[in-house]
Amino acid sequence: MMLRKPFGSLLALLLIAFFARSQPAPASAEPPSPAGNPQIASEVLQVIAAKGEARVLITLTTTDAVPQPAQISAAQDELLARLPPGGLIVKRRYEMLAALAGMLSQEGLAALTTDTAVSRVQLDAQGTGHLAQSVAAMGADVVHEEYGLTGAGARIAVIDTGIDTDHPDLVADIVAQRCFTDGDCTPNGADVGLSAEDEHGHGTNVSGIITADGQISSLGFAPDAEIVAIRVLNEANWGWLSDWVAGLDWILANQTTLQVDVVNMSLGTVALYEGNCDGDWPIMADAVARLGQIGVPVFASSGNQGAPAAMGSPACNQEVIAVGATYDGNLGRQPSSGTYKSWFGGLWPACYDGVTNLQTITCFTNGGEMLDLAAPGMWITASGIGGGLSTYAGTSQASPTAASIAALLLQANESLTPAQIQTLLRTGGTTVIDSKNGRPVVAINALAAVEALKPVAPQALTVTAPALLVPGVSYPFTAVVTPTYVTQPLTYTWEITGQMPIVNSNGHNDTIFLQWPDLGARRVQVTAINGLGEAAAYVDVEVTAGHVLWLPRLSGGG
Repeated sequence: MMLRKPFGSLLALLLIAFFARSQPAPASAEPPSPAGNPQIASEVLQVIAAKGEARVLITLTTTDAVPQPAQISAAQDELLARLPPGGLIVKRRYEMLAALAGMLSQEGLAALTTDTAVSRVQLDAQGTGHLAQSVAAMGADVVHEEYGLTGAGARIAVIDTGIDTDHPDLVADIVAQRCFTDGDCTPNGADVGLSAEDEHGHGTNVSGIITADGQISSLGFAPDAEIVAIRVLNEANWGWLSDWVAGLDWILANQTTLQVDVVNMSLGTVALYEGNCDGDWPIMADAVARLGQIGVPVFASSGNQGAPAAMGSPACNQEVIAVGATYDGNLGRQPSSGTYKSWFGGLWPACYDGVTNLQTITCFTNGGEMLDLAAPGMWITASGIGGGLSTYAGTSQASPTAASIAALLLQANESLTPAQIQTLLRTGGTTVIDSKNGRPVVAINALAAVEALKPVAPQALTVTAPALLVPGVSYPFTAVVTPTYVTQPLTYTWEITGQMPIVNSNGHNDTIFLQWPDLGARRVQVTAINGLGEAAAYVDVEVTAGHVLWLPRLSGGG
């Protein structure tokens, strides 16, 4: 999340005042209470009782772990056909996710309470959107110049307020765009649109952090990366979680042509959750998990409420890489007087930081066990709407910094998985302490992360084998090379007592299946080589007849 720097612009002050007045009260994060067959959140019952309708997310029951679009469409049609007229005014009908979003009436609620095709009904959530100095501070300029990594070939989806589509620093990088807002898509105020034109500025700043070409602002972290701009927040920087999910659903449905490599979501719900919130927002968890399965990491800002052990969705979802903010240098006391609450109002906390540097996690950063990384987020100057510059502060600036470094890593090695990317970001970072809770957090560094990806020889190898083997049964043997970012592929040579060697080409692990026809001791030795070095290990196993328990035969009289 972020707000404009408060000095230097009357418009910025007016926006801050507006936000302070218009922030909605946080929604309850209590577990949903069952009412009939589906789980219907108690808040849904309360809102409909008070207002006669409620904006909801409906998760459908599915038998397949990954239902196909035709199955989802049929299930949606069947549910809608069972509802009374006007029971649900559909806002979002997803293509790849088994869910619906819309306005639910009292009559619709009555019908859903016994519908076994529905697993969950919950209130839709409102939320908001949560850069030159930081490029040099993070070593990205060295990455550009010495390693030649600029994000070329990487494509980042920015799910935000949209983008200034003709900004000189961004226009050449936009390859696709869409809009999913609640009656706010340009030019006709529709719920869905082909244009992601930014009417606020948040998304343009975030996009500039990633890929500014250096004509107006300084170079972004990945100036040659491409942008898929998805507008899900309105001109006031507010939106609905169901719209954010619609953006993810669009990526999943069109990934063959979009070819998104990384997703950045510098936004979050007002309601905060301690720990993993997948159970609170299963539809968001499903969307992010589906992206992870096709190798697309999702980064999100942790939020700016200063909570020591909680954050909103999507940052609190398990497979999202949640990013908090540090300062981008030694700035002295921040803010220079008062607190962030007195400067920005709204949901910002009444705190300040007396010492500020790259190792200081800002006091406004939401933290806790779900916070994965930290990156510079204050103050960050990048592209602004109208073709100019904008200066923002918040975890919203930290998240695209991390997403951009992921793009640099993918340019160096396009086969990296989301887990490997997160490992590299952690490996190259510095451990700092979040003063709000005493937890260690890794503050990332672009140069260190890329250097961790330089051609690396295998440093160690382990072999795992079953504890007990019997003749004639096939068993798995797995070799794992460390570190996980070892240069791939590797050649694995398996040497087994009494058998011909087995040679495979694979990644940082390899598995084979072995069996022996008779009893005896065997040695399984494996060597992994990648041209830079090698590592070897072995395991001794014993093929036995197993253990048979003989019980005495009991005899009776008579």
